[in-house]
Amino acid sequence: MTTACFPAELIQGTKSVQPGRKKLRWDTDSEKKLEQLEKREEKSQAIGEKDKEEKDDENKEKKKTWKEKRKRKVRMMAIITRTLILMTMRTI
Repeated sequence: MTTACFPAELIQGTKSVQPGRKKLRWDTDSEKKLEQLEKREEKSQAIGEKDKEEKDDENKEKKKTWKEKRKRKVRMMAIITRTLILMTMRTI
């Protein structure tokens, strides 16, 4: 948009010149900080992978114990049903 689009009453106190751009300077500390940040990211990724592997191992162990518990329950139910069948056969 240009100043021609607006009425003169609104534009009276404004400057038509844009402010100059600021110059950027290269900071050597920023390069060091970037390297440190990258190292931290690598460490955190390595730690995250280790944690994930540990969680996977824990989940596998939980699944194994769950399967073992399920097998025990099935065996107990089978024993109970057999004993009930035998008890009913003896009473007949």
